[in-house]
Amino acid sequence: MPHLKQYRSPKGKSWHPTTWTSCLPCLQKPLLWQRKRHATAVSPWFSPTQESKGLIWFTVYRNRGGRITGVRFPGPEQISKRLEILNQIAPQRKRVFIAYSRNYPNTVPALSMLRVLASQLGVSLVEAPVDGLKELEHDLLKRDQSLDAGMDAVLLMPDSINHSFEGWKMIREFAARHELPIAGSFLFTVEQGALFGNANDLVKVGELAALLAHKILQGIPAGTIPVVTPEQDLFINFKRAQELGLEVPEGLLRQARKILR
Repeated sequence: MPHLKQYRSPKGKSWHPTTWTSCLPCLQKPLLWQRKRHATAVSPWFSPTQESKGLIWFTVYRNRGGRITGVRFPGPEQISKRLEILNQIAPQRKRVFIAYSRNYPNTVPALSMLRVLASQLGVSLVEAPVDGLKELEHDLLKRDQSLDAGMDAVLLMPDSINHSFEGWKMIREFAARHELPIAGSFLFTVEQGALFGNANDLVKVGELAALLAHKILQGIPAGTIPVVTPEQDLFINFKRAQELGLEVPEGLLRQARKILR
């Protein structure tokens, strides 16, 4: 059986190894277990997962080679594209609300790119940094009680608050009450009311990770295999766009993997 090792962050938090089923859907356990047990170099590869509370989980096993390869999570690029698409569909919506977890690993790089892009597009980011769901609930409640909610659209950030069951429910219900378009992420957000969503297909991410792992298991040193970035999928809620009086450009419709009508 491959050697698994648990990593720890500088703060002492655990980075747990992924399960084979969640990270290697295309690779069978027997193939992994029958690999050489006597190699000494450690070759790690990685793949992002939504269930992780950190940015990446690592799976490590003994094999010739060394160094690291894997499938990266393109969070900053993904969030920037989200704002670009929102601006294409709703160019008059200039105040964009973003609630985000202060301490989530993706927050700092995502904010850095968003702020630069927002300035270029003439968009004002209405930021609500929070430490938990209670703070998010309090912020939205205050806006509910005001004559002006202080925003024209909502953009989902790549963190565990926006994508938790409770957090996403608060956000989508608030947006519905105020007739605000939501720039979403995964397909489920679009099916539940977001104007559109752009995200990685996690099954495809697992397939990419499995291919990399297979190459290493065939003896290719991990350090010689480039880190890969999965493509983004676009989902459009055409029905919601019509309800909000927004026109979706034909170019975006052609790019969409799925259109809800």
